[in-house]
Amino acid sequence: MGRQQDVATLIARLQTERLVTLVGTGGVGKSRLAERAAGLLPPDAFESVHWAPLWSLGSRSLLTALVADACGLSDHSSRDPVDALTAWIGSRRILLILDSCEHLIGECAKLLGALLAACPALVVLATSREQLGVAGERAVRVDPLAPDSDALELLTERAAAAGVRWENAEDRVAAAEVCHWLEGLPLAVELAAAQLPERSVRGMARLLSDRLALAEQPDSTVQPSRHRVLRTTIGWSHELCEPTERLLWARLSVFRSDAALDEVVRVCRGGPLTDELVDEAIAGLRRKNLVTVHGDRLRMLDTVREYGAMWLSELGEAGALADRHAEHFDAVAAAADREWWGPDQAAAYTRLSDSHEDLCAALEHFLATDPPRAATLAGNLGFFWACCGYLHEAGHYLEECMLVAEAPASVLAKLCWSLGVVRCLRGEYQEAAGLAERTRTEALRAADETLLADAAYLQGLLMLLRGEPQEAMRTADRALARPHATPAAAARCRLVRVFALTASGSVQSARVEAEAL
Repeated sequence: MGRQQDVATLIARLQTERLVTLVGTGGVGKSRLAERAAGLLPPDAFESVHWAPLWSLGSRSLLTALVADACGLSDHSSRDPVDALTAWIGSRRILLILDSCEHLIGECAKLLGALLAACPALVVLATSREQLGVAGERAVRVDPLAPDSDALELLTERAAAAGVRWENAEDRVAAAEVCHWLEGLPLAVELAAAQLPERSVRGMARLLSDRLALAEQPDSTVQPSRHRVLRTTIGWSHELCEPTERLLWARLSVFRSDAALDEVVRVCRGGPLTDELVDEAIAGLRRKNLVTVHGDRLRMLDTVREYGAMWLSELGEAGALADRHAEHFDAVAAAADREWWGPDQAAAYTRLSDSHEDLCAALEHFLATDPPRAATLAGNLGFFWACCGYLHEAGHYLEECMLVAEAPASVLAKLCWSLGVVRCLRGEYQEAAGLAERTRTEALRAADETLLADAAYLQGLLMLLRGEPQEAMRTADRALARPHATPAAAARCRLVRVFALTASGSVQSARVEAEAL
């Protein structure tokens, strides 16, 4: 609303500039403006448009991997990730949108400097609370809506959607005052509108005047700022919440990305928050525009999440919630690992894919607090990562765990096996061979037949990739001759047999074994 000229200007800039950064305070509408402009580009403006949301990225070293995922690039080589991404983009005219760069300014500047230098037709649109500082960057400041027109229209429309209409001239004057005090900041206006069923517009105007006027006195040490306006509005929303809604708001801040509703219940319940009250609190937060629900997943805006995280710390629950969050996603990964080689594989894949950012958050938490637990979690995620193209993430976290974890032999064996599979798929055969041998050594130390079968699978996979199908067949057969491996580990060795038969020219035999598998 009220951004038509801004959209048109941005579209024009994207067709003449290489790097455009939308700069503005939190809640001003940078992401919405970028999304709107991208959706209205001429059909022939770019070969493709790729959106990379950075707000959920925890590990700075995974920025390139996240951007590559957004572009649909699954690079299985051992090349430097930036080199792989520049090669994939090449000379194609592509629009890359990096949303919420403010917590990764230096990393974004370095990556974009390399991409723009190597890819002559690449265009980048970034959103950030400050400029990136890249040569050739065109910063476009995103201002709030005009308080007397567009912001007032937005407040009136959102109020009507909540069942509130201005009854008289005094209400309309008060609504204009609200927009003035909120400086036209779109998120603040929307949060204020959500409060109108509980608070009259005239009462809201008086409260805003009381809270914000002091900062505008000449001798005040508090300088007026849009950041203060937004924090005040979010603070109102917090005050209007029921106690259980406030507690859920704080606890929800532990999630790094969208969360499934059943996961919200499992992670956030406890104390006064029963399962039923969690559901009621979610409904209350939705009415106040503090969260949105799409399908069975809940999302909270970054600015609202930041406020919740502040209160979670004030409550003294930050550590306990981080533990509970990590334990939950550790269990999710363990269950998916068990289900991967069975009829529930597709459901396991969907669950892990939807929870990718929170699984990474759990790993980072355990790396800092319980490295052996991190090793177990990484081992459970390794095969999923390898199968689904997250090779750079897999290599990063598995290597971190190998450096810090003093874990039981069974955990180290699975960790080595997962990293070995990654190395194989990246063409790093010498490193993979060493990891296969270490997997076998740790499996023997643990006296674990399943891990011995997995060591054989890794050795067989390496032999197949090196063009040695007969040796791969013999390795798989020796493993299958041993008893007591789980059906999943045996299936992996049987898969090596199928590939070995195919590579040896025994296609019909391979088909029979594949159908049996």
